[in-house]
Amino acid sequence: MDRLKYKKIISTVDFAFQPIVNSFNGEVFAYEALLRNYRECGFESIFDVFDAAYEAKMLYKFELALRRKAIEKFTQISDYTSKSLFYNIDNRVLEMPDYSPGKTSGILNQFGLRKSSFYFELSERYEINLLYTKTKAMLEQYKKQHYKIVLDDYGSGYSGFQMLYLSEPDVIKIDRFFIDSIDKDIQKKFFTEQIVNMAHIMGTKVVAEGVETIDEINICRDIGCDFLQGYKVQKPQLKTENLKNNYKSEIYLSGNTNRRENDPVKKLVTKSFRTDISIGYDSSPESIISLFNRNTNLSILPVVNHSGQPLGIINEKDIKKYLYTGNGYFLFINRFNSEGIDWFIKKVPIVEINTSIEKMLSIAATKNEIEGIIITENGLYRGVIDPFNLLKIVNERKLIHDRDQNPVTKMPGISEIHRQIEKLYNSKSGEKSIIIIDIDNFREFNKNHGFRLGDRIIIFLAEIIKKNINISVDFAGHHGGDNFFIIPGKHNNNKVETDLVKGIKSDFDDGIISILKDVDNFPDQKVSLSIIRIKIDFSRLNISFNLLMERISHLRKKEKKVPRFLPHK
Repeated sequence: MDRLKYKKIISTVDFAFQPIVNSFNGEVFAYEALLRNYRECGFESIFDVFDAAYEAKMLYKFELALRRKAIEKFTQISDYTSKSLFYNIDNRVLEMPDYSPGKTSGILNQFGLRKSSFYFELSERYEINLLYTKTKAMLEQYKKQHYKIVLDDYGSGYSGFQMLYLSEPDVIKIDRFFIDSIDKDIQKKFFTEQIVNMAHIMGTKVVAEGVETIDEINICRDIGCDFLQGYKVQKPQLKTENLKNNYKSEIYLSGNTNRRENDPVKKLVTKSFRTDISIGYDSSPESIISLFNRNTNLSILPVVNHSGQPLGIINEKDIKKYLYTGNGYFLFINRFNSEGIDWFIKKVPIVEINTSIEKMLSIAATKNEIEGIIITENGLYRGVIDPFNLLKIVNERKLIHDRDQNPVTKMPGISEIHRQIEKLYNSKSGEKSIIIIDIDNFREFNKNHGFRLGDRIIIFLAEIIKKNINISVDFAGHHGGDNFFIIPGKHNNNKVETDLVKGIKSDFDDGIISILKDVDNFPDQKVSLSIIRIKIDFSRLNISFNLLMERISHLRKKEKKVPRFLPHK
């Protein structure tokens, strides 16, 4: 790449922008700048462009010129000052003889942009272990200057966990390989969920990269991905006027955005965290000291950005290190003014309000010393909770669980059954089965032979159900009387569900004879099961949840008279 070709490439290439949106409310968090028109310069791929610059030892100069071009075009986007820019940087710039840090700051200042809104994307595609010292120095330099770090293509490249550990990123983008058909591949879902959990433990946000279907989006949202990027949201746009500020209609089917509002566990979490105090990223050092002084029981102070998303916490003890020394107040002010608020912000785990209590506890257990867990709702700051209150929530949750259990079978009761079905309803995650099991003519049987024998049969049936289901993925509950519900796990297919039903019916038919033979006045009534399987396409429902439950109840009562296995559409 000679000087003339370099200038031609810079003038020819352009940038398209693709939105990165909040996975819950569709609000744009950032736009990624993606290089375009490289084929017009004679290159087959984007990687070929940078390889040519690298081989000519012009990569750093070339990359800086592209950076300026991307930033300038970013400022043409509507409401760009409230958004962030993701920009891909080639790790190999470190090897260039003319590399020197600090050039980006001048470009941003020229266009009136904050450093905190600029995210450097580091790709795993090039091995960087050989450059450990230089890479670490570059990352430290960027962090010291208050830039944000994104680890791109996570799971695709050479360094994996080492790169995650080294970069301590603000955001990771999960590679498209894991997102593609994640709704159909239980292993991909498992691996991706572990990555999300690990990132959240580190206080790192997660982007699901390359989402192309509503089903993929629903799974990514369910496992806790904070942001979405992909063709289903919007393809990269060369014309900035084609970009929007919100994509809620693109990430929900038929505009459905229902969340569980009546979950008592969610109410417990809400009741147990502080929502009254937080500060903005642009807060002054004087206001921070004032807040701690006015609130003597305040030990941590959550920090949120201009969009209401949490960045971390400021710990009171880190402020006191300055204030309890001579001239400490002025030392704190000087350090704050010279280094910025980022110097004092600590990352802590961040979880959505619908995250299970067990997951919150497991996150807390991974830290030697945890000062708090930040709670978000739809990706926006909601409050902060400490480990002590988490344990209080667990105890109260157990009381709720015990109250909801059926006293005879000790299985989850009506409320939990409704919550499980409501969870499917809200997820809009495609076709799922609900299996309903009744004992034929059980009310008449109880009347003729007594409740003691009836309860014995109910307990027997409950144990058979527990034995046949996969307890790690399937849900089973006792609705009351002789009525049981099973919701098979996401990985189950028609054959697995049919075998499950056959197993329950076979075990019941084999065992009920021995129970009744031990009883005086052997009942002359035949005791058998009525089992129906309702298949519902939750992605296409256009009725309310209450109406859905009414229809399930009506169908159950109607079909209860028929002692058979009925696959019902």
